[in-house]
Amino acid sequence: MSILSLIIIIGLSLAIGLLAGGRWRSWLLLAGSILIIYWLQPSTPIRHLDFWLPTTCLALTIFAWIITCPKETIFEHTNLVTGLVIVVLVLLIGSTRYLGTFCCLTPTQPPAIEEIAIGISIIIVIAFLLSRFSGVRRGGSTLYPS
Repeated sequence: MSILSLIIIIGLSLAIGLLAGGRWRSWLLLAGSILIIYWLQPSTPIRHLDFWLPTTCLALTIFAWIITCPKETIFEHTNLVTGLVIVVLVLLIGSTRYLGTFCCLTPTQPPAIEEIAIGISIIIVIAFLLSRFSGVRRGGSTLYPS
């Protein structure tokens, strides 16, 4: 990470904090955070790892949220919209592969959009299974009974 990267991140954070209010601030912070974790990935010799590491980080965060969230609130409208926004952003980041000279947010070219769609589908299936078989209930998490 260079000093220029830090200055850009600080400037964007200040702009969001000063200009955006209410719900827009939350959505812009979500989108900015997702874009930044892809942007700050270092280049690796393993093909597409700089794309899959942040994607895995997002998936693990979602899984942890599902495990700790009250089961009744998992499928609320706001949570589903947030999940959709995350999926769309990951697909948009992956589609920068097809921009030619303006490619890419990640240090190397992202994988093909079909591979990304398969990866996202697997994450969604795992998240759905986690939501069905875990979640915080009155007595605590069903994954780790108390």
